[in-house]
Amino acid sequence: MYMVDRQVPGFVLNTPERVTESVASLSSYLCRHGSDDLDRAWNVYCWIGLNIAYDTDALLMGTFSDQSVEAVLRRRKGICAGYSRLFERLLEPFHIKAPQISGRAHIGPEAQALSPGRPNLSNHAWNALLLNGQWSLVDATWGAGYLDEAGAFVACFTPYYFRTPPGEFATTHFPDEKRWQLLPAPLTSAEFDALPHLFPPFFAHRLEMIDVKSNILLCGQEFALMIDAPEDTQVSARIYHKGTALSDGYTFTQREGNRVKVRALLPYPDTYTLAIFARKRRHADPNAPIAAQVTLKASTGGGTQRMFPTIYGAFAEHAATLIAPFNRRLCADREQLFVVRAPGAQDVAVINEGKWTHLRQTDFRFEGKALLVPGVAQVGARYERGDQYEFLLEYDVP
Repeated sequence: MYMVDRQVPGFVLNTPERVTESVASLSSYLCRHGSDDLDRAWNVYCWIGLNIAYDTDALLMGTFSDQSVEAVLRRRKGICAGYSRLFERLLEPFHIKAPQISGRAHIGPEAQALSPGRPNLSNHAWNALLLNGQWSLVDATWGAGYLDEAGAFVACFTPYYFRTPPGEFATTHFPDEKRWQLLPAPLTSAEFDALPHLFPPFFAHRLEMIDVKSNILLCGQEFALMIDAPEDTQVSARIYHKGTALSDGYTFTQREGNRVKVRALLPYPDTYTLAIFARKRRHADPNAPIAAQVTLKASTGGGTQRMFPTIYGAFAEHAATLIAPFNRRLCADREQLFVVRAPGAQDVAVINEGKWTHLRQTDFRFEGKALLVPGVAQVGARYERGDQYEFLLEYDVP
């Protein structure tokens, strides 16, 4: 149903400003170029996703402005109700049914930081779409972009929410009327709330969380999960506490064969959100979008001094694996064992305040002890012949 190879038509990108002055003229322009109803619906979805911004002021202030299609078209911004109404109205003159659907949506940690404690009431709107006698699901709002950690709208058109497979759509959207799940066995509200929150990159990168069937997971001061991930996919993680992102030192992510292990440290006995991000390795954009999130309920905490070592970009880019040590704070004037797996590396060394300790190599495994002095200790690797080393990890030596 979802077509990843469908491109944005050139005439949509070059829509004349004059045809956007009314709903009727814009509908005529977008739909008359389509060879069938699927094309027409796609044209409308593309134009909305590329031209309508999310009204973040309304979200922050809680004072939602006029969401009529005329107002949204004039202002070029709206909330979910405005997006879905505009999608429906632009298709209406061509007798394509796209009724607005109301319900609840799972929301990422950035949006949760803006409106924590949102009750389980309808908080979102999207569309159903009838083509050739078959219903499908469309979310033009989420197709237009997302909110960053500061609450700003980031325009990022994605085709994923145009006719998304119902089984995937159901992981983030729960309609008020269960028939609009379009599933042979619709989920109950409790089943929906229990699901891990999965977002488009999770499916696009073919990820799979191992033995995680619930959104709420009980743990102590440490937590770990395994994710099946293709070799060309880079996975990272971050912990949120009461809507605020904690230091990167509270998570550690590394590849172990065909899987990625995500580890988390929880400083206090409380409730946290673990967010998983995914992107292609060596992708030009270092900011990975959210792929999944789960809630962690920690019965104990490890305090604020216990953290993982700092990870440099080269660690993930080269698929390195840390075996020891995992504590960021290391003792001075004491030998410390370092064990790192670094495929493709010619040499790996511990650099501590100007002193270099080269680790012994066995295949891709590098191991050795370093006597540390107060300051910073970094693990660096040389991947080509020469003197250039890339930092993989960093430790504090108080």
